[in-house]
Formats: sequence, structure tokens, C-alpha cells
Amino acid sequence: MVIKSHLSERSIESIINYLTVNDIDLQLDMYIKGVGFHSIKPNSVYPAEGHPATFHFNPETGRILDVSALVYIKRGEGSLMSHRFPASRKIREGDVFFLFPREWHSYQPDRETGWDEYWVTFDGNYFPRYLNTLVNPEDPILHVGINDRIVELFQEMIYYAREKELCSQHILIGILLHILGHMHSIVRQKCHNSKEYDQIQRGCIMIRENIHQRFTIEEIASNLNMGYSSFRKSFKHFTGISPLQYTLNLKIEKAKEMLINTALPVKEIAFSLNFDSAGYLSYVFRKKVGMNPQRYRESVVRGNTPFPVSPKKEK
Repeated sequence: MVIKSHLSERSIESIINYLTVNDIDLQLDMYIKGVGFHSIKPNSVYPAEGHPATFHFNPETGRILDVSALVYIKRGEGSLMSHRFPASRKIREGDVFFLFPREWHSYQPDRETGWDEYWVTFDGNYFPRYLNTLVNPEDPILHVGINDRIVELFQEMIYYAREKELCSQHILIGILLHILGHMHSIVRQKCHNSKEYDQIQRGCIMIRENIHQRFTIEEIASNLNMGYSSFRKSFKHFTGISPLQYTLNLKIEKAKEMLINTALPVKEIAFSLNFDSAGYLSYVFRKKVGMNPQRYRESVVRGNTPFPVSPKKEK
């Protein structure tokens, strides 16, 4: 089996969520307009279909938005232009760039590489003040590197935007501020700009995006052109846990989501996450969460257990 460094063929290659903003949201003075993900393959048309007319654009002519936007490039390369710098600027893997309201801009992936992008659009009087502490509009490109936590936070935003739960704007704003704060910390500390760290982050993302697939840690290491022993040692150095425990933690988090949001029996959840049996899922779940899957589902439904329950840390 070949583990993919981008979303697997079973995964969605384009996720687009635009949100309506009501009067209560406007009172927050900050709100999310849209969030999504695109995996643009080499020699593919860009941008992907599905955006409203006010957001869709032709890279040859560019566009002007009424809102701010943040785009994180997880894979691939491309270019960015704006009225502040008409000459094209290179965008590389691990870059994040900001788009400011009422300013012309254009960007696109290189046709030879394509790219994977997470994006979010947002508005309100608070964000411009915050962004001034993070990025210079004359140089709106930050290199934060390949970062599993940023990918995880974007996936959380996509989940809550899709569910459109009551008070989802509050949750989405909180997650966006977390993303911005995390990026700010990375840029200021500049302590993880090593090739080894980037490789481990790629490994984390590969595990996360293939969590419903069958794979081994040896295959992950091989896809990163690393030996298993050196990969495991580096992984534990940067994350504090082994690749196997990281994988199990992710599977338990996915199991909790499925227990709460679906009516699937534990056996089918175990099959979906490639556990050898429902019994083994229950064993690992109980060890990490402190109760078996069925009890967890029942207790959350009754409101007796905070959601989510964090897994117990194991090395």
C-alpha cells in the first residue's frame, strides 16, 4: 500500500462551507464567512468550482474581496500577487498568506505541482487590529512550515461550519484565533524550522489523513524516505509520544466522534478504523478514556460526561 502525503482517493478533494451571518453574529464584531479545503492536482483547473460569484475568480484577472482571508498551503507551490506588489511572489509548501479587504490580489498553484490549500474568510473590526500584530500588509506571507496542529484546527473549523450548530460562530472564531496564535508563536520562536521537524509533521498529517486506511508505521517512514528506527526516535523527540500511540490517540478521537454523531454499532466503528476487533477497540478505548465505548456514548447522550473527553497521555 502507498500512503499518500495528501488526501487519499477516498477523501473529499474539495470542501467548501460558506456561512450566513445574523444580527447576533454582527454584534461580535468578528465573524467567519467561509472555510474550506482544496486539493488541486497537477495540471488541474484553478480555482475549484463551488464558490459563490463574489468569491470565485479568474487568476489571470484577480479579484477584490470585501473580507479578509487566510490561505495555508500544505503541499505544493504557487504564486501570489497584489496591488502592493504587482510582481509575482513565490508561495511554497508550509506558507500561509493573508488577503486584505478591498485590495486587488491573485494567486494560483503551479501547474506542475498543484497544491493543497486550507482557507478561511473572515470579517469584523477586531481582526484588522489583530492582524497588524501578526503580519505586515506589505509582506503578507509567513512560513510556518508543515504543521499537524494547524491542519487539525482547520479540520475542526470545517466540521463546525458543516454542522452549522447553534453558536457555531463563537466556536469558529475561537478556533481561528487559536490558528492565528499558533502561527504567531511559530514565527516568533522560529524553533522548528528544521528539515527533520518538517518530516515528522508530514508524518503526523499522513497518519491523520489516512486514519481510516490500513497502514503501518514502517510504511509512513518509508514514504518519508526515513528508516523506521530514526523516524520513531525523531517522532517521539518532537511530539513526546511514539508514532503508534499518536495513531491510537487519533483513532480514539475519531471513535468518539462516530459514537456521538452516528448510530453505528461499536463493531462497525472498529471496522472503519481498522481495529482487529470490536473487543480490541473497547480495550484501547477503556484504557485511554476510562470507560468502554458504549458507556461513553450513553453518558454523553445523558450529559454526564464533558465533550470531548481527552485521551490519557501515554508514551
